[in-house]
Amino acid sequence: MKKPGVKIQDLMVDVQDAVEGLAKSINHDQRPALYNESRGNFYFYGNGSSKVTVAPPTDNDPEIALWNEVKSSSNKEYFSAYLQEYPKGKYAALARLEINKREDQNRISETNLMTEFRQGQLFNDCSDCPDMAVIPAGIYMMGSNAEE
Repeated sequence: MKKPGVKIQDLMVDVQDAVEGLAKSINHDQRPALYNESRGNFYFYGNGSSKVTVAPPTDNDPEIALWNEVKSSSNKEYFSAYLQEYPKGKYAALARLEINKREDQNRISETNLMTEFRQGQLFNDCSDCPDMAVIPAGIYMMGSNAEE
């Protein structure tokens, strides 16, 4: 990653080949899939033609100052206030994720307080999570024993 001028696509193929080679060394077939929706050229360490520098963020930027106050809050209204002020801001996506996370946490807390889980009842941990079913308590041995 620190070799200047290596495009991320080339680096990903090198990693894919390395994983495949290591897997073969222990008699295992494995070929990692690559999924890349990026556009343009991206370099971890410069593009070989010029040195890449990024200015560090400062608290002189009012958006960063507000985000630094908001990000440690457990109250989703703080994140909503940030989004109202900066709907397309640097941290807008993170603010939306935090709002959704807090809504999911509140929904789970309310469900747990109001509901006693029953066998067969379906539930999920978040709005994007798969349904799960309540099963009776017990013991389950995964796999098989020596006699099987």
